[in-house]
Amino acid sequence: LKIANRERVQIAKQQAIITNKESGQIEILRATLALTTLEWKKLSAGELKNTKRGKNLIKTKKNLTNQLKKTRETNRRY
Repeated sequence: LKIANRERVQIAKQQAIITNKESGQIEILRATLALTTLEWKKLSAGELKNTKRGKNLIKTKKNLTNQLKKTRETNRRY
């Protein structure tokens, strides 16, 4: 029960960051990555490798991580 409640709070926090007009690109990417990671953690290794949902989560997680890295690098240059 505590874990489910904690997860709901985390989801609400991340969704609030995403919808906040004052959030910057890095904050939005972090929040989206956090939500994706929550879903990713729910799947077993077999589900991640052998289901369409699992493969999509892996791909999305990797893409978000790369976008976050690029955005951070770009922001450091300026």
